[in-house]
Amino acid sequence: MKRVLSGLALAATLAMPSFAQEVQVGRFGVQVNLPVGLNDRDLHWIMGEAPTNDDGRAFTLDGAPVMVAVYGSYLWQDDFAQAVAMAEDYAEEGESEITYRAGGARWAVLSGYRADGTVFYHRMELAADCDDDGDVLINVMIERGPDATWFDALTGAIAESLRGCRE
Repeated sequence: MKRVLSGLALAATLAMPSFAQEVQVGRFGVQVNLPVGLNDRDLHWIMGEAPTNDDGRAFTLDGAPVMVAVYGSYLWQDDFAQAVAMAEDYAEEGESEITYRAGGARWAVLSGYRADGTVFYHRMELAADCDDDGDVLINVMIERGPDATWFDALTGAIAESLRGCRE
């Protein structure tokens, strides 16, 4: 029994990411932590250009087929459930498939595969608007190529770090 527990502790230690300081992007103040390393692998993120409306940013990983988009939007749908349904419709376009769904009253997760084998993970939450004008949608979309399975160890921690400007 000790050997099994020691092996599990060692495995948990081997997959320890190191995180950079929190990144805040866009006019909605969306925040997320991006890892700067995993085991002996250094991770170098390249921040994309801000869109004209400054809703967020996309980050690509230098040397790996990985992208993390962090963005916000106004909740222009009637309610959060309708926003989630629209995200599901969008995620399933082009022969993509959602293989995992979870959620609550103020959060949802969709994950699955695109037709080209890319794995996607989308977390969306309701958060307070930076100007106290009500709720906004904050999002983190993580995509990785079919051969970048090593990145799966980081996906949950990145998604869990999603915050709005007042959280």
